[in-house]
Amino acid sequence: MAEATPQNPSGRGGRRWSAYATRDLTNGSIPRNLAFIAWPQFIEGFLRILDQVADLVWVGFLGTRAIAGMGIAQQYTQLGFTGRQGIDISQRAMISRAIGLGDQALASHILMQAWTLTIFYSAVMVGIGVFFTEPLLRLLGLSEDVIAEAAPYMRLQFVGQMTMAFQQVSGHALAAAGDTLTLIKSTTVARVTHLVLSSLFVFGLLGFPEMGVTGAAMGNIFAHLISVSLLFWVLFRGTSRLHPSLRNYRFDGPLLWRMIKLGVPAALNGMERTVSQMVMIFLVVPFGEVTLAAFTVTRRVEMFANLGSQGMGLASQVIVWQSLGDGKPERAKKTMY
Repeated sequence: MAEATPQNPSGRGGRRWSAYATRDLTNGSIPRNLAFIAWPQFIEGFLRILDQVADLVWVGFLGTRAIAGMGIAQQYTQLGFTGRQGIDISQRAMISRAIGLGDQALASHILMQAWTLTIFYSAVMVGIGVFFTEPLLRLLGLSEDVIAEAAPYMRLQFVGQMTMAFQQVSGHALAAAGDTLTLIKSTTVARVTHLVLSSLFVFGLLGFPEMGVTGAAMGNIFAHLISVSLLFWVLFRGTSRLHPSLRNYRFDGPLLWRMIKLGVPAALNGMERTVSQMVMIFLVVPFGEVTLAAFTVTRRVEMFANLGSQGMGLASQVIVWQSLGDGKPERAKKTMY
């Protein structure tokens, strides 16, 4: 079976690759390459934040207590999300360098090891959601009424962390290989699906059960299941540079340990910012539910301000790592400039 290349852009079974799967980021204009892969990541970040804001809009119809409860729960799930970002960052670095080396088999192997770490991490998140939701909420001094709103939503979000985690790991693995367009496609599908399903589950429309705040979490789980299915279809169909195969899977302890050592500092850096927000919430709680709800809304709006730098930062990482893998440190330096 012929291997696809930029000169012969056909994958398994003669399927065509997109320009995002064949573009050589280690050559050509750096500004053009940055713009080429940055805009989908900018849109992906925008949709991710818009998704959280939309949930707050739906829940806003249930009152300030519901907004406050969801906002607190989102901060805890965000803490879990940023902790798992270490896996994303380490696998992006390693996959990008493997692609720069031209070793697609190694890149696919790294992705499967990242999936292995994701399974273990998600199992821990499920345990936290099942056994520690209420104690974690009480740590912040919340009233029992707010906890009653937040706990079911938070528990379901933690239980559903695996679908979100696999969506993030798989999507960012493709981005590390240069295919940021598939990431934005899967994200768009997830966000639109979540937007629709959340309203149906929250309010019990069209025969769906009325679940209140918890309905937003249920919609989120189904939306990410659909998104993950799309990403797996692309990965296993053979129309990307990554070709994971469960038949060729093997547990690679040394590589997993390297991934953990590379990812832990990045995870701690992300968690530090989220923990600082938890401290702010602890200080805001004594001022009541209305103030807490207002703080939640302003924090979500504030997140839009960082979108531009995040999209360009992720794009520059991919080019830097691929250039280093291709033995072009000077090009990596120019990318950072």
